Amino acid sequence: MRIDLARALQTFLTEARDLLQALDTHLIALESDPGDREAVAALFRAVHTIKGSAGMFGMAPIVEFSHIVENLLDEVRAGRLQANPALTGLLFDCGDHLAGLVETVAARSED
Repeated sequence: MRIDLARALQTFLTEARDLLQALDTHLIALESDPGDREAVAALFRAVHTIKGSAGMFGMAPIVEFSHIVENLLDEVRAGRLQANPALTGLLFDCGDHLAGLVETVAARSED
């Protein structure tokens, strides 16, 4: 069986972009309700999925950064860290950074 890596990469990019949009939606929900456990769980799943998919392609910068964000979200899920405006602001910045990393991959794939 032959794997079309270019097609698989495009699938990754589409999925990552969708997950990053969902990340913003869930962050807005968390901003409105810092106790929204479903939003925290959805944020964690989105970052975890981006990390895992990027790992299949050997995209170390995305994997490493996502892992840090995932650990932060795990602290919130466990109740050891409370969501607040500073944290949601940081998570928005993290989402922007992840988006930048994904778009760097996209730009390089077009070359």
